[in-house]
Amino acid sequence: LNLIAAIEPLRTQMIPPTLNLETVAPQYSNVDIVREARVKDVRHCLINSVGFGGVNASLIVSRYSQ
Repeated sequence: LNLIAAIEPLRTQMIPPTLNLETVAPQYSNVDIVREARVKDVRHCLINSVGFGGVNASLIVSRYSQ
């Protein structure tokens, strides 16, 4: 499911919003948080998967360009 969620922004060029974020700590007020879906030139997506016992994996998915 995470891979599908990463491929979709590459396909649609639309960044999905951050869900269930009510307030932002003051020290992070300068971070650009996506509250509504927006159009953006998406070239790469990073997927992090964390498992029990220290089994972790990361995958970078990139858009094909000629």
